[in-house]
Amino acid sequence: MIPLLLITTKKGAVKSFLQEREGQQKTVIITLKPLQSEYSINQIREIRREAFIDQPIRRIYVLEEFDNASFEAQNAFLKLLEEPPDNVEFALVVSNTYSILPTVISRTKIIRLEKEKTSPLELSISKALEAFTAKKTSSALNFSLFTTQSKEDSLETIKQLSLFFHNRLSKDNLAPSILSEIIRVNGLLKQNNLNHQLAIDHLLIFILKKYSMKL
Repeated sequence: MIPLLLITTKKGAVKSFLQEREGQQKTVIITLKPLQSEYSINQIREIRREAFIDQPIRRIYVLEEFDNASFEAQNAFLKLLEEPPDNVEFALVVSNTYSILPTVISRTKIIRLEKEKTSPLELSISKALEAFTAKKTSSALNFSLFTTQSKEDSLETIKQLSLFFHNRLSKDNLAPSILSEIIRVNGLLKQNNLNHQLAIDHLLIFILKKYSMKL
C-alpha cells in the first residue's frame, strides 16, 4: 500500500483516523517517536530491520513528528517507502511539509487531518526570489533581505526559502534538488553550532550555482 503522510498537530486525530480506516481488520499499530531531537539514520535502520521480521498480522508503523527526521534519515527511508514488507504500512505524521524531502512526499499519499499550518511567504522575499529565478543573475537578488541576526532568524529565513521552492515544485525542475539542500542545511543548523549567516550564505550560493549551471 502507498505510505501515508498525515498532516496534523493532534495525536488523537491520527489514532481516530487509523481506527476508522481499519475498521474490524486485525491490525497492530506501532507508534514511534524520535529517540532524541530527531529521527536519526540509525533509528530508521532499526525500524527497517524490525519491519522485515515476518509476522502474520498486518502492522502500521506510525512515525510521529517525522518533520523532525534528519536529511540522512529521510533518504535512508526512501527504499522502505518504495518497497515495504508484506503486511506492513507506514504513516508519517507531520505538522507541515517544510522539512520533508520532495522524494519522500512523492512516494506518499498526503492526507490532511487538519489544515497545514504554514507561515506566510514574505512578499519582499518572494519578489526577490521571483526576480532572480526569472533573470538568473546574482544582481537580481537583494542579498540584504537575507541578512540574519541570530540562529532563530536564520531558521525562519530557511523556512521562507523552503516555502518558495515548495511552491515551484510543479514548474521548476531545479526546485527538488534545491529543497533537498535547504532541508539538509536546516537540520545541520538546528543540531549544530553553525554560524547562522554562513548557513544562509551557503544556500544562496548553492541556489545561484544551480541556476547558473542551467544557463
